[in-house]
Amino acid sequence: MLNMRQMKEAMALRKKLKKMQKELKKARVEGTEENGKIRVVVDGEQNLVAVEIAEELLAPEHRRRLQQGLLKATNAALKQSKELAQQRIQELMGAMPEGFDVGSLLSR
Repeated sequence: MLNMRQMKEAMALRKKLKKMQKELKKARVEGTEENGKIRVVVDGEQNLVAVEIAEELLAPEHRRRLQQGLLKATNAALKQSKELAQQRIQELMGAMPEGFDVGSLLSR
């Protein structure tokens, strides 16, 4: 059972966690390919937000190049988004008391 100090710490941590989740939802990272002709933007929750493609790549003869570029740009953006989320979580973990169960905050 948690004592009063632990309860206060848990409440403060839960507040920080909710703030982090909001920040990640607003965060934007991007992946680009083909010298910036393909741009993919995702948020900190790994949701695709935008895709921009230079008109010249929309020609039928560039189909394969476009497909590969989209895959690479999307994967790069998703990787950056995951790294951002991991960084924020590690920052939050550093503020937690030893032995604290994060899952108890996430399930509420």
